[in-house]
Amino acid sequence: MAGNRIEYIVWVMEKEADVPPVLQEGTAEFVQPDWYVGEEMPAPLVSSETNGTDHITYYYKEAGADDSAYTTTVPNKAGKYTAKAVFAATQLYQEVVKTADFEILEKVIPDETMPVISGVADGQTYYGDQTVTVTDENLRSVTINGEAAAISDNRAEVTLKPSDNVYKIIAEDMAGNRIEYTVEVLETWVRDGITSDGKKNLRAARIYKLGGGKWTVAGDKTVYQGGRTFYVKNGGAYDFQKK
Repeated sequence: MAGNRIEYIVWVMEKEADVPPVLQEGTAEFVQPDWYVGEEMPAPLVSSETNGTDHITYYYKEAGADDSAYTTTVPNKAGKYTAKAVFAATQLYQEVVKTADFEILEKVIPDETMPVISGVADGQTYYGDQTVTVTDENLRSVTINGEAAAISDNRAEVTLKPSDNVYKIIAEDMAGNRIEYTVEVLETWVRDGITSDGKKNLRAARIYKLGGGKWTVAGDKTVYQGGRTFYVKNGGAYDFQKK
């Protein structure tokens, strides 16, 4: 009961709320090298002194496509593309996004061999139907007088019918090797001689032959002795009759 007394003074401080750190802007470099169809994609060239290169996600889209087209699937067809590299944020730096354009190229195989045209020879004249075959390991196109021929398994086959016009055959392969033939295909009677009645288309400045017997031509009273050749000055349709 001596009245001894002790007193404490305690200050209670309110704890400040946790404030997230302000991340700084990071920097990075990104290049995606080109490659050829059928080859593996070369490793991207990346660097970042702020974010590092251990946590990067890559996305791809066709060049010019909307950003919504980005996908993680690596393209494998020839064409132009854009790649996006996303460098993950760190404790100090923000996420960094970089893009790079690249191209997947068609592989060009050296080819100096022209397509092969068989069945006819350039500059020659033939009689009756002629079958022409064009082949090449990488056949691109075949045209006959400008009209495209069907190609299947690097091969085209066409039948040339007798015609008053010459045939121009042009074949080209994928490497640009080009070959051109010009041939003439006539009716067999032009070679063997006229042996049956009827109209025949004769060309000017050519020599033809009549079969055996005697012949007349419509509009001409002359009787021609067969087995002989004759010269045509004016081309056109002539109606032959055997007497």
